[in-house]
Amino acid sequence: MQVSFINLLLVVAMGCLLRWMQFNGVPGANYQYLLHTHSHLAFLGWVFNALFTGIVYAFLQKSNLQSVKYRRLFIALQIAVVGMMFTFPFTGYALWSIVFSTVHLLLTVVFTVLVFKDSAHLKYPENSLEAYALKFVKSALVLMLFSGLGPLALGPLSAKGMGGSQWYYLAIYFYLHFQYNGWFLFAVFGLFFKALADRNIPLSIHWVKRFYQLNLLAIVPAFLLSTLWTRPSIPVYLLAGLAALLQVVALYPLFRLLKVYSKQISAKLQPLAKQLWLLAFAAFVLKTILQLLSAFPPIAQLAFSMRDFVIAYLHLVLIGVVSLALIAWFVDQKWLQAQRFSARFGIVLFVLGYLGIEVILVLVPTLRLLGWATVFTYYPLLFSVSLIGFVGVLLLAGTLLVHRKKEQVIIET
Repeated sequence: MQVSFINLLLVVAMGCLLRWMQFNGVPGANYQYLLHTHSHLAFLGWVFNALFTGIVYAFLQKSNLQSVKYRRLFIALQIAVVGMMFTFPFTGYALWSIVFSTVHLLLTVVFTVLVFKDSAHLKYPENSLEAYALKFVKSALVLMLFSGLGPLALGPLSAKGMGGSQWYYLAIYFYLHFQYNGWFLFAVFGLFFKALADRNIPLSIHWVKRFYQLNLLAIVPAFLLSTLWTRPSIPVYLLAGLAALLQVVALYPLFRLLKVYSKQISAKLQPLAKQLWLLAFAAFVLKTILQLLSAFPPIAQLAFSMRDFVIAYLHLVLIGVVSLALIAWFVDQKWLQAQRFSARFGIVLFVLGYLGIEVILVLVPTLRLLGWATVFTYYPLLFSVSLIGFVGVLLLAGTLLVHRKKEQVIIET
């Protein structure tokens, strides 16, 4: 968890640097290269490491948490991440950055095989909450590997002189879709349902099953929502709209679960964790509604033509849903000490910084689009608000490291 939060701190720091570079140059720094580093650290350094930790601990802790193979795999993954961190800023997509990215991708295959193999001994009852939590995680891992087809296609496309073409960007959107909507979200819900199962909260398996099935059914055709900027044929719009509608329908069983069992869930979860989960679920609902709206051609063209809207949407999922859910899980497991003021204040600042950035990314371009003059200096304002989130994560990472050091001193004494 410490490694994950150190990477999150680097991600947010790099985000602040990128905001600064939008209105103030940094000698010798390449904006595009740093952007690649920022996204790779966010996906692989923060989210992947956090999910790796959560999955192994939640499902395999009894026999495999201290396993040498998982420790060695985790170290190998960190070497790949550090390799990307020290190559992307200077070369962008070049030989060594691609080598480290490919190594990480291959190691995720190893991780998936290990989880499938080591979870085979878990004899959960077929219609139990634990069984469906594990189904969410296994589906997440498969979708993660599936997303890797996108980056693998970039090399051949570039070799054929199609770099920057529609197919090149579709390969990138393919990766993003199955990471964001597949690997990240399915894994987060797997951890959520496993946490409830561990607390013996008797959720209706019928509604958990429906939520899982509808999202799994929608995930592949929902990729078409990311292709509508190419102005495809009418059948593609219809299929994309149907997938978006399925995702909206899938909210109903989730609402039923949270409504019927709200008292039991509230009584068993840590108060701060419960608030963070609610924020994450609110962001998830907003994300689902926005995807349905994006199925309409005028809205799809507007969304993809406004870069700030795309960034706001990506942050909505990566930070609003996934990151807040992961922090909620860590708090609920009592790994992140919520009773410490520095941790609580850090989380508040992180949330406020995130919300502020989302509002600015959407509001200011919208006002300008409507022809209304704005008094804001856009990029300096984004940078200033980004610093709030950075201070928040700095407090969180500092709390974890200081607390761990104190624990080690006590143990040694």
